[in-house]
Amino acid sequence: MKNYKEQYLDPRWQKKRLEILERDNWACEYCSSQDKTLHVHHKAYITGKDVWDYPNNLLVTLCEECHKKEKYSMDKAIIELTNLFKKNFLSGHIHIIAEYMQDFKFSNFNYIDEVVAHIIGWSLTDKKMNKLMQKEYFKRLIKDNENATN
Repeated sequence: MKNYKEQYLDPRWQKKRLEILERDNWACEYCSSQDKTLHVHHKAYITGKDVWDYPNNLLVTLCEECHKKEKYSMDKAIIELTNLFKKNFLSGHIHIIAEYMQDFKFSNFNYIDEVVAHIIGWSLTDKKMNKLMQKEYFKRLIKDNENATN
């Protein structure tokens, strides 16, 4: 197996890279720039996989500047989110959030992660949506309780 640096020179990566750039309309996911040097960023790495064998939903187009920012800000963002979750949720609640986020993903929609992030942000700040979510949650609790007793 080639090391990662060698894999980026492989024609199979070049083909995958072009596929992702085309999918993303040759524009940076963050700043929408089309006139800067574009990179294809791996959102996560999977041990034992070649860089070109990743599913497309783990690859995104970023300009060089945004790619650098992404590489250096992810750890900080994860720590902030982890601390927020630890302060406000139990592990079971976090599993539920993760389950719903995973269920919400569907393969033919390129920017689902951004959509999910906006929906979460909006639903946490919009009072009407917040009340609706609470109402639906209590309906679900009652239904689950009825199913458990039957």
